Amino acid sequence: AIDIAACRPLPDFERDVETLIEDLKATPRAPGVDEILYPGEPEARAEQAALRDGIDLPEEVAETLRRGARELGAPLPF
Repeated sequence: AIDIAACRPLPDFERDVETLIEDLKATPRAPGVDEILYPGEPEARAEQAALRDGIDLPEEVAETLRRGARELGAPLPF
């Protein structure tokens, strides 16, 4: 929604965001808190894991996708 590059040089903004993340992660944690995560970090980690490891599907979902692929003549990647 905001064009950062129209407001300031993008490399400066990216550097400041990296510094903010480093400072956030270096903040002392409350007892029982293993790690401080920034918004979007869990989702980014989950995406990387899915790209690396694939996605586990219930067998009935996989079979529905296989059946649809066969009906469309599409190759079965799974």
